[in-house]
This record gives sequence, C-alpha cells and structure tokens, in this order.
Amino acid sequence: MNEPHKDPDYKIEERYDAEELRVYFWIWRMKPTPDFATTRTFDTLDEAKEVVRLLRKYEKRVFHYVDEDL
Repeated sequence: MNEPHKDPDYKIEERYDAEELRVYFWIWRMKPTPDFATTRTFDTLDEAKEVVRLLRKYEKRVFHYVDEDL
C-alpha cells in the first residue's frame, strides 16, 4: 500500500451504503479546513482519483492567449 502523505491537500473517503448495498467515494479538500471538494460521489476509486488530479490542475486559473494575427 502507498505511504500516506504527511500533509495531503485532498483525501478520498471510501464509504458503504447499507441501504443501496454499494461502495462509493467522497473527495475531501483538506485545506484551508476540511470540507467536501464536491457534493458528488464516485462509484470507483479511479474516478475519484481522476477528479482529484483535475482539481489540482485547475486550482489556479488557466489562461490561453490568442495571437492577433489570426
């Protein structure tokens, strides 16, 4: 198993819904204070990991510049 990060920016919580008999995943944003990063749940750990990657990518605004010569 992977070594846990000392100060993670996100955590993925695995939960079990006994009513629906299914496993699902929540994404927690840990900074500045712990809270849900999204209200959506995910069916697989891989889906949740991909969303964390995107959240990290888009934490800072991304700009694309267009040449005036077009």
